[in-house]
Amino acid sequence: MPLATFFEHFELLADQPDATAKMREFVLQLAVKGKLLPQNPKDEPADKLLELIKTEKLRLVAEGVIKESGDDSPVEIEIPVNELPVGWVQTQVGQIILRISNGCSALQTKNPSKFPVTRIETISDGTVNLSRVGYVEGLDQKTVEQYRLTSGDILFSHINSPEHLGKTAIYQEASLLLHGTNLLLIRLPTSFVVPSFFHLTMKAMRQAGYFVSIAQHAIHQASVNQTKVKNANFNLPPLAEQRRIVAKVDELMVLCDELEQRQQSRQHARDQLQHSALHHLLAAREPVIFAAAWQRVRDHFHLLHDTPDAIPQLRQAILQLAVQGRLIPQNPKDEPADKLLERIKAEKLRRLRERDLREEEAALEITGEECQHPLPATWQWVRLGEIQIFTNGFAFQSKDYETSGVGLVRIGDIQNGEVAMSDMKFINPSFLKSIDSKFQVRPGDLLIAMSGATTGKLGFNRTDQTFFLNQRVGRMELVIVEPQFAANYLATQIQENLRISSGSAIPNLSTEQINQTVFPLPPLAEQKRIVARVEELMRWCDTLEAQLHQTRTLGAHLLASTLHHLLAA
Repeated sequence: MPLATFFEHFELLADQPDATAKMREFVLQLAVKGKLLPQNPKDEPADKLLELIKTEKLRLVAEGVIKESGDDSPVEIEIPVNELPVGWVQTQVGQIILRISNGCSALQTKNPSKFPVTRIETISDGTVNLSRVGYVEGLDQKTVEQYRLTSGDILFSHINSPEHLGKTAIYQEASLLLHGTNLLLIRLPTSFVVPSFFHLTMKAMRQAGYFVSIAQHAIHQASVNQTKVKNANFNLPPLAEQRRIVAKVDELMVLCDELEQRQQSRQHARDQLQHSALHHLLAAREPVIFAAAWQRVRDHFHLLHDTPDAIPQLRQAILQLAVQGRLIPQNPKDEPADKLLERIKAEKLRRLRERDLREEEAALEITGEECQHPLPATWQWVRLGEIQIFTNGFAFQSKDYETSGVGLVRIGDIQNGEVAMSDMKFINPSFLKSIDSKFQVRPGDLLIAMSGATTGKLGFNRTDQTFFLNQRVGRMELVIVEPQFAANYLATQIQENLRISSGSAIPNLSTEQINQTVFPLPPLAEQKRIVARVEELMRWCDTLEAQLHQTRTLGAHLLASTLHHLLAA
């Protein structure tokens, strides 16, 4: 595929999450390999530039403007003849720069004064950000002139975290700025090397991971010394071609910006449409309005749910409809919730007395403000404490942990809706003989996190093992209520749980807060039908999500393959 055709139709491949980022990298790689533009045989070849640069450096050394460097002899490079365009030459950074230097160590103070000095933060998006400089005072004129930046100077981040290592910026201002520490200053012979071309070459090398590969690594920091920078290979084009490449890169980066903006606009429109459609669906109370809202979702389904990112909201909408009694029709023959509640109370009382547990006080009356939405006629709002026996965990201490024994369920062991054993701690069985059996977690038990950033998350013990319950993890023993229906409802209430648990450094839910939570109780038979329908729809969501991921992966592979072949051409 010709490059011109690719750029003309790139938007067809640009609907991947990172497509425009890959496009920018691709443009830079084409630029530094001489594949972005055709060569002009009339241009003065780059080997002549090297001679001119060498002559210029000798002149400046003779005039005392720069110091002679003892390690500027070129490193021997084997260059495959067919890898460089005609007129280009491969050399090293050290051969095409006038100097590379560290900043003045005395320029570290940040006291406000008249002398601005560079800092790591001064580099911003390839330019020098004069609003993010430091200041020094008490400098003599010789020091000021020695460390003063000139237009076209390159600042290079050589000591920083790996993700920032190798960032460069071009200083193009006329105002005074001094060269501080933690940034290397690279001065170019701007009559022969265009600063913007040098910058985009360094940027391409950084994107390719070159500077991280040659860096010395320490804890949370990496560094590249001057010698390694100077010895880095550099593909140098003729001067006229450098200028053409910079202009073309600027033009294509503007195209990338426009594509990215259009992509973001499309995504925003999809998000708005999805939010509006689901909002109207969930807010519809009258059957006719609900049917119209559902028809809208069905008619625009291919637009609303065309990316994997849209599926979580669809799952949440399914749960919301399920616990509001609008996912399946009611059966008037079902035992109504008020009769079920009488049976629940009797069974709960029997279990409490059988275990010699304290009988609970009568539940608080539910106010109209607490009823979040209307319920079907056969349903009833109840307090969660009316339909469950809740147990908070035992305060085990870390000194009690063993490498084997009986598993202990902590908050971190509740993952993806179930108890995970991958990082589980254990307790010696002999120690557990003195712990009340009410703290056991049996197969099928439903657990809830009661503190921390994940307050309200839920998980079932889907293993065949019995564990013990750690503090701040609660066990919800539902009485004549489908545990999965309760989990479905509580999954829609996690944000509300986080809200009522806030107010301290660590979010915290009390047993009382959990028991006072209002709960929409359907007939037991309907609970079972709802759970079955939700499971069916969730499996469908899984399939849809997998297909969308596959489509996205294929699109990413197509884009990567296209870029690879264009670079190799």
